[in-house]
Amino acid sequence: MERVCAIDLGNPEMYDTRWLFERCGESGTVLFSPVAALESESWLAYVHRVANLARETGARLILRPTVFPESRDDCARMVDLWHDLTS
Repeated sequence: MERVCAIDLGNPEMYDTRWLFERCGESGTVLFSPVAALESESWLAYVHRVANLARETGARLILRPTVFPESRDDCARMVDLWHDLTS
């Protein structure tokens, strides 16, 4: 839709992440939706996978992770890593 500039989808595990990122990259739509983690995926692997996919597809997103670090320090590392990988 011409006026849509951001989208929030429910049930992120129901979507093919690459397909979704490609559509967002092509349309300039910002993804404001959780992105499903792979089974047993660590937060570190998750951030790298999602950031790499965003760069590959040109998708813009506001990261709403579905896997999280256990400590506040690691949460801060996660945010810093996300910004480093996507800047």
